[in-house]
Amino acid sequence: MGFFNEMSVTGLTAVPVAPEPDYSDSEEENHQARANCRLPCTTPEGLIVPRKLANPCLESADRRQLHRELKFNAKTGRSVLNQKSELQRELERRRDTQQRRQAQLVTDTNRSSFERALEERLRRAEQPPVQIVDDSRSPCDVTPEFMKVHAKVRANVNTLS
Repeated sequence: MGFFNEMSVTGLTAVPVAPEPDYSDSEEENHQARANCRLPCTTPEGLIVPRKLANPCLESADRRQLHRELKFNAKTGRSVLNQKSELQRELERRRDTQQRRQAQLVTDTNRSSFERALEERLRRAEQPPVQIVDDSRSPCDVTPEFMKVHAKVRANVNTLS
């Protein structure tokens, strides 16, 4: 019974209980764990007084840290969950496009004529070349070229014979 620190009372007999292992790092968690390991309170008649069960979610250090950060961000006015209304998002998008247009307009007005000419040449070079359409052919003339040549050769052969 040397390593048993506490005794648990179940019914009429006392059963030795080993202490729960301590995996936590903070004193606050250690204190809460020790408070939960106490012997159950009993009435003078020997009945165990019911005790509210511990909520592991509320006692979780990660949950408390997250809750602390959310409260701080709410107090400072930062929205960490990106909960903007559709209207706010649309207004921001329009404001951004308007600012980009104004910045483009400012850069366009500050450019010299040489820079404008260079940009125009670059734009023309990037465009696909326009194919020149041969207007000598009539749209109703759909006979292939080799048929015309063949007809001319046949006519020459017939005249020679």
